[in-house]
This record gives sequence, C-alpha cells and structure tokens, in this order.
Amino acid sequence: GPEAHVRRKTGCTTLDYESEVAFVIGKRGFNPGIEEAKDYILGLTIFNDWSDRELCGKEAGFLGMHKSKDFATGLGPWIVTMDEFEDKMVDGKLNLYVKAWVNDVLTTDSTTSDMYWPLDRLFSVVAEDVEVLPGDIVGIGTVGLGCLLEQIEKFPFLKDGDRVTIQVEGIGTLRQYVAKPE
Repeated sequence: GPEAHVRRKTGCTTLDYESEVAFVIGKRGFNPGIEEAKDYILGLTIFNDWSDRELCGKEAGFLGMHKSKDFATGLGPWIVTMDEFEDKMVDGKLNLYVKAWVNDVLTTDSTTSDMYWPLDRLFSVVAEDVEVLPGDIVGIGTVGLGCLLEQIEKFPFLKDGDRVTIQVEGIGTLRQYVAKPE
C-alpha cells in the first residue's frame, strides 16, 4: 500500500516499477459476460507492478505476464468508483493522465489512452469460466513509457532507498520505497 517499503527479490539487480491502473471487482459471479462488465467493475485504483527484469527475460522474454512479478504489488491509495470516470471513457477505454517519479526525477509522463482493449472486453476475458469475487484486482496494462525498461538509455534500474511515486488523474498518488537491506 501507500508508503510501503518493497524488498527486491534475492539477487535482483534489475528492479523496475510499472505505472498501471487496475480495476477492482465489486460483485461475485461465475463467468459473467461482456455485457455485464459494468455491473461487476466497482472502481479503479493505482497499480505498481514491481518487476525483476532479468528474471522476466529468462522466464518469458521481453514484456508480459511473468512469475517474477509475484514478489511485490503496489496498490492504492484509493478505490474510486466508476461513475467518477464517465467523462474519461472513450470507446470503452480510459483516458487518464499518468505520471511517475523516481525520487524527484520525472520518469513517466503518459496516459491510459493507448489501452489495447476496452474495459468491458478485458473484464470478459479475465472472467471467462472463472468465479470473480469482490476485491479481485485486475491490472489493465502498463502505460506507454510507464517503466524504466522502456527508457533504460535514460534511467537506471532502481536502487535501495529509491522512492517511486505514481500519480494517476482522478485516483491520487501512490508512493513506495525500495527497502534498504537489513
């Protein structure tokens, strides 16, 4: 959560953040369809999908789902209900400004507008043949230039003691720290 200290995986030298928005499920159901998405998506929160890039590369290549991401997830500070974003939806996709800083250096200045899938379609894929529960969280994907890996020629990977701040329009600011070794 906000102000948390995140420990890197043992041996990790390529720690990265990922600036994302996630939707939060607010209703229980089994295999709800695309037409029911609005009934199930409660709201949005900030999602920092911490990643060990060296391990990601070994497991699955460049970008995408990786087991190595299981060590840390940043969420918060708020869940904002979907009615607050009605004017920020274009063809079912969000259009929110996203910024991130490492310490006091702006490293991400982007939007969610480059989403590939509309929220209802993303929800329907996630919910297909599974039970969704209140509180389930689904990241909608890293925004363009929303991590250090995409800009490695400009910014180094994270070091112990670094402060990562992600700000998303309409949701707030999530600040977390890379923990120093004990």
